[in-house]
Formats: sequence, structure tokens, C-alpha cells
Amino acid sequence: MGELLTQGMTLTVLGMGMTFLSLGALVVGMYLMTAMIRDKAPDEAPRPLPRPEPEAPKAPASPAASASPIERRAESRYLAAAAAVAVALGLGQAAAAGQSTGRGRAAPAQTWNTQVRGQRLAQRQQHALRRGH
Repeated sequence: MGELLTQGMTLTVLGMGMTFLSLGALVVGMYLMTAMIRDKAPDEAPRPLPRPEPEAPKAPASPAASASPIERRAESRYLAAAAAVAVALGLGQAAAAGQSTGRGRAAPAQTWNTQVRGQRLAQRQQHALRRGH
């Protein structure tokens, strides 16, 4: 019995030792790879996109035709972000005032609760039928 316990403890110590050594080698390898592959210095932060400057009114010709594709894309992103913020603020104010969002359907949490309750009642009914009540 003593020899069996000694063998078991030896195998356990060897196995755990190899496991932790391989984990340590993995961590050291990750550090080495990130040190060798890194392109940017860590203190460099990405610069935000410049906001498009409002242009002075021009002739009735289409202003989009004279703007470059990059300027048009930046302007559309800016306008989309502004619209998203306006919608979010409006929904937040409506929720704070207790008004519905006007979507015509239940909120996701309420839908989830209804679904789970229906499943639970169906399980109860099946259990009652099996017992013969």
C-alpha cells in the first residue's frame, strides 16, 4: 500500500509540474511574440476622424458633386452618429416619462418572461397528466 501511494504521488507531482511548466512557457512565448510583432508604440492612441467643416452656401449646383468621396463618407458618418444620439436620447426621455416607444409589441424582457412562463405551465401540465390527475 505504501509503494502504491508513493507511485501515485510521484505521478501527480510530475504531471502537475509538466502542466505548470507548459503554461509558463506559453505565457513567456506570448510575451515574446507581442514584443517582436508590435507595430505601434503602446502610448500612441488612434486619432479621431476630423469633423467635416460646414461649407459656405454655394451656387445652386449640387454640393455633393464637388466633395471628394472621403469627405462625403465622413459627413455621412457624422450625420448618422448624430441621428443615433438623437434617437437614443428621445427613447431615454420617453422611458423616463413612462411612455411607450410606439413599436406596437411587448418589450424583450416581457416577451421572454411570457415565453418561460408558458414553458413552465406546459411542463406542469405534462407532469400532472403522467401522474393521472
